[in-house]
Amino acid sequence: MSSIRRTTGRGANKLSLLGTTALVAALCVPGAMAQEDTVDEPISTGATAVAEDEEAVLDTIKVQGVRGALQTARNLKRDSDTFVDSISASDVSSLPDLSVAEALSRVPGVVVQRFELGGSDGDFPSPEGSGNIIRGLQYVRSEFNGRDAFSANGGRALEWASIPPELIGGVDVYKNQSADMIEGGISGNVNLRTLEPFDRDGRVAVIVADGTYTDLAEEWSPGFSAILGDRWDTDAGEFGLLGSFSTSELKSAVQGFQYGPLLAATNPDNGSTIALPGGFQARDVEFQRERDSYYLAGQWRSPDGNQELTIKGTRVENSTQSDERTFEFFTDAESWASWEILGVDSIRPFTSDGIPQCNGAGEAANGGIGVCETLIPITGGLFESGVVSNGLRDWLGTNGTLGTPFQSLAVYEQRDSVTQDISANFKWRATDQLFLEFDAHYTEAEATLDRLWAGGNHFADYSFNFSDPENPEIGLFVTPEMELQSWVPRGGTGTAPATSLADPATAFLLYAADQFEDNTGDLLALRADAEYEFDNDGWFDSVKFGARMSEREQQNRSAGLNWGGIAPPWAGGYLPYSNRQDASAFEVFDFGDFQRGGVFQGDTTSVVFPDRAQLQDYDAFVNSLINEPLLNVSTNADGNTQIGDWIPLRQNGVIDYAGRGIDGLVNEKTTNFYGMLNFGNEFDNGQALSGNVGVRYVKTDTTGGGIGGFSEFADLVGTPEEIASNPRTYLPELAAYMDQVDQNITIDNSYEYWLPSLNVKWELNDEMLIRFAASKAITPPNISDLNASRNSRAILGFVTDTNPAPGTQPGVVDIIPDAIRVDGGNPNLKPIEATNIDLSFEYYFGDDGQFSVSLFRKDIDNIIVYGTNNQGSATFDGYNIPIDFGGNVNLNDGSIEGVEVAYQQFYTDLPGLFGNLGVQANFTIISSDTTPLPAFEDADGDGVPDDFLTVYRWSIDELLGLSDLSGNLVGIYQDDQFEARLAYNWRSDYFSSYRDYITGNPIIQEEIGFLDASFKWDITDNVQFRVLGANLLDTKAFASQQIDASGQRFARSSFVNDRRFEVGIKY
Repeated sequence: MSSIRRTTGRGANKLSLLGTTALVAALCVPGAMAQEDTVDEPISTGATAVAEDEEAVLDTIKVQGVRGALQTARNLKRDSDTFVDSISASDVSSLPDLSVAEALSRVPGVVVQRFELGGSDGDFPSPEGSGNIIRGLQYVRSEFNGRDAFSANGGRALEWASIPPELIGGVDVYKNQSADMIEGGISGNVNLRTLEPFDRDGRVAVIVADGTYTDLAEEWSPGFSAILGDRWDTDAGEFGLLGSFSTSELKSAVQGFQYGPLLAATNPDNGSTIALPGGFQARDVEFQRERDSYYLAGQWRSPDGNQELTIKGTRVENSTQSDERTFEFFTDAESWASWEILGVDSIRPFTSDGIPQCNGAGEAANGGIGVCETLIPITGGLFESGVVSNGLRDWLGTNGTLGTPFQSLAVYEQRDSVTQDISANFKWRATDQLFLEFDAHYTEAEATLDRLWAGGNHFADYSFNFSDPENPEIGLFVTPEMELQSWVPRGGTGTAPATSLADPATAFLLYAADQFEDNTGDLLALRADAEYEFDNDGWFDSVKFGARMSEREQQNRSAGLNWGGIAPPWAGGYLPYSNRQDASAFEVFDFGDFQRGGVFQGDTTSVVFPDRAQLQDYDAFVNSLINEPLLNVSTNADGNTQIGDWIPLRQNGVIDYAGRGIDGLVNEKTTNFYGMLNFGNEFDNGQALSGNVGVRYVKTDTTGGGIGGFSEFADLVGTPEEIASNPRTYLPELAAYMDQVDQNITIDNSYEYWLPSLNVKWELNDEMLIRFAASKAITPPNISDLNASRNSRAILGFVTDTNPAPGTQPGVVDIIPDAIRVDGGNPNLKPIEATNIDLSFEYYFGDDGQFSVSLFRKDIDNIIVYGTNNQGSATFDGYNIPIDFGGNVNLNDGSIEGVEVAYQQFYTDLPGLFGNLGVQANFTIISSDTTPLPAFEDADGDGVPDDFLTVYRWSIDELLGLSDLSGNLVGIYQDDQFEARLAYNWRSDYFSSYRDYITGNPIIQEEIGFLDASFKWDITDNVQFRVLGANLLDTKAFASQQIDASGQRFARSSFVNDRRFEVGIKY
């Protein structure tokens, strides 16, 4: 008989009736527990056989801790019937990672996503890993104990960053499909397995207390978790109960410096055309996250071992708050021609056949749509150090000189989410050859967002040194010439020359904005599976078939971002903070230590901002404005309070989502059937061939409804200047269009697919095997993107009189419509489709060594990206303007192919301490190709873009989020008392956006690597001390923008995160 190990992998749920003692190696460290349903020997029945199997497994355990966890993961990979990599609970707790998302980045082919993809979302990074990309694709399906899992943010995936590591029994990453797997993961399936009572013999009790220090925030954050479980043998069978609780906080900070677009300017020294960086931004964000989890699991196993019932309940609560302080000036179509070069220190060699004139924003009132796409050749170099000013608002100055109109923006945001899941699973070996499994689960989730903005104006000029874009230098200064005309400030003071940006007399409140979301969702799923084993020695092992029904309902409510001017200069004048009746409405923030110091040079580093505490209390902020006598406050025709042009979304404690935002319901019913044949045979030469072939049927019906709303203009109320700046004064026909009543929209769509799959494993000998898999897969659109609700708003350009007659007040003299923008969901989205092929060679040696090489290819259709589609045009007030839908659309196709190499080994044959060393290493190489997005939408065929947001520069043919290269290198030391790890994770550059709002250009996140470490000391058999460190190299996340057709790049952003250090005790 061959010594080849014939095992059944993921589909062999029948084997779980024998318990999970094969994983005890991962459980030997207190609190490190895992569950899995594979064993090495053929299945037996009866309590005696079960006991014998458990004893045999326990007798073979020789290792523990991290080495045992890696050995377990290796065996799971080896025995699986498709492509899978795993981590165990010990693995997660051993890594310096605060979430599952960050721990998963150690898996071959998996990278953590710290920046959202598309649009300008890359401007707002997450302080923790926010998601994962597998083999270059973000189409990842998440599972919770093999079941659907999601957060109420409207996506299909659970936010892994919100899951406490303390809940984890193990995590499996499946990179191809088999027919019994739930569809949805083109790039892969990530299954989080929670702890179960039968995972360990006897009683388990673990308490962990720790504290995390973040050096940028300079804060300590506490954490605590407890696990308690036991199991009992009775005449009625074996019972087990396990519960856990965890609570943790994280106080952190992110500081980002961002660059505007490159612009063409004239060198004052020689008249040549040079490239000028068009502004900058400094953003300081403080985060606070609180996370609590509650978990309870109960199990029962019949006396004969043929039946097992598992019931689990989970609740995870997350709350995050962020306070942002941003100081910025970025150029657009209105301001690009207003730059003045005051001094030149350094111009480096640089040429280009043409860079765009501006970013596209504000084109309608400043030359017309498409004017920014004019390409200007650069011959004189890149201006990287000197002194500049932008005179956009110089007309407000007494001497016609005022300085660059910087903005100070304060943002408070709070996000809360709750996810609850309850499940029941029953396994039954009905006969020696028939195994049945029944499963039911119910999930409900809720997620809310409250966001409040307030911004003001300051005037200053600045010196800059961008010779090292990762370490910029800025010098802010004010001069006596920076003096406002007497009519500009409200309240009669504030005209004196500015002496400091920290002076509230020369800092001016300008606008406010708010945004709210309140999303809820629930899911009920029922599943039944049957497997029949053939009683013969032939090729056919078993046949498996099953059915599944699920119904998910998602209610998405959102309103905003709702922006409005409070005190613009053309509508009654600026409001100096010093003239506010509410003296607590502002504070001073110092950027002197920004990005650990050195960015802001000189004495001018402090800036006036709206008060942080007031922004954290929405009602207090609004009431402060309402009670301000220098502001125009009224009640509009809808009965809502209006402050200047800003109409707060929350009126009398109520948010009218249907009337002023989006309120839509999506109901999705999915039916699945599958059939799968497991086959295998052993040959006389010691080799074996096994695998499965099957097909899965999917039918989904989507119904629901929503509201088609319109963002009406503010009422004609206020001072003559405010009425003169109201769009109703210039665009009455467009105003009437936006005043129309809301429209009801319904959804009634369906799709169906047949998804075949084939998995083959050829075991060459005890140590080597070749694996092949091919499958058809789909990833449905995010359920929130199927929402029928939409909101139409007008994009306008304001024309101001910059040269008024003496003694008269400048103001708005015309308003030009740019487009009607329709934002919302797209019920007609199709699932993304893919054909997946994998081939690997795997070599397993020693007790824990492995080496593997995997080749893969995916051909993808119906890729969903955020884009703009023209839906026609209309004429209002003499202007023919486009009507553009902005949202997710099926825009292009693509393919990826690549290779993964993975290696791990402990060098036990080396002498002395060297015998305690081990290493993990993996590397992934990927190439991609995708159909470039259209250069621009042109519905009327006049050769001019319908809207600047429909312009996609430079014909980018790469998928977003895909790094060509990524890898991990982990050094390990473990003896009987100490365990240490040093882990380096790296990925190459990748495109994060096809079009960024600030620059108009594609954005590339440059290559990045993080060094983390952990150390554990088993003080006694029951007490462990541990220290974890993350981001030890203080890595900056640097991004570039592609600035011309040849692919040249210029800096876009540089973000600094905390270094994190966790110290804890486990008992």
